[in-house]
Amino acid sequence: MPINTAVLALVLIFIPGILCYGVVSSLASKRTRDNTTIFLQIFTYGVASYMALAVCNYVYPSGTAYLGIKLEDIALLNPSSIEKSGISPRPIVSASVAGVILGILVAVNINSSLLMTACRAIGITRRFGDPDVWSFLLNSKDTDNWVTIRYKDRGHIYQGYVRSFSGAMAIGN
Repeated sequence: MPINTAVLALVLIFIPGILCYGVVSSLASKRTRDNTTIFLQIFTYGVASYMALAVCNYVYPSGTAYLGIKLEDIALLNPSSIEKSGISPRPIVSASVAGVILGILVAVNINSSLLMTACRAIGITRRFGDPDVWSFLLNSKDTDNWVTIRYKDRGHIYQGYVRSFSGAMAIGN
């Protein structure tokens, strides 16, 4: 049974997207997401990886030509090329490398809140980018991390400096 070329092109989109999502999910702060959101993120990361490869080909064509990557060989941009010449592994491998690099950049942005910091600096937003105010305060280098926790059921009070803490999901439970 022959595989439809459009389906094969979609499958090729997901390879760098899965790698990028794996890097982001392992390096960035954890947030719960439903399966649809994860699927859309993987698809978006895959498309972004191939688009980064296309931009590199546009900006630095001699470098991509040296690596043997042709813009026509990218199945996402030209699915009819699969029928004519088959699948070239070079664009897939190159887009996968671009996906890993993109994943590292996205993880750095999430962990450092670079986009929110830039938006706050130019006055676009007043948000701070963390999931809750406790994560913001405990991750901040500007505040004193002294806390007081009262456990009313047992009549205990705990006080001290916070050296480390678990993610935001554990705070509400």
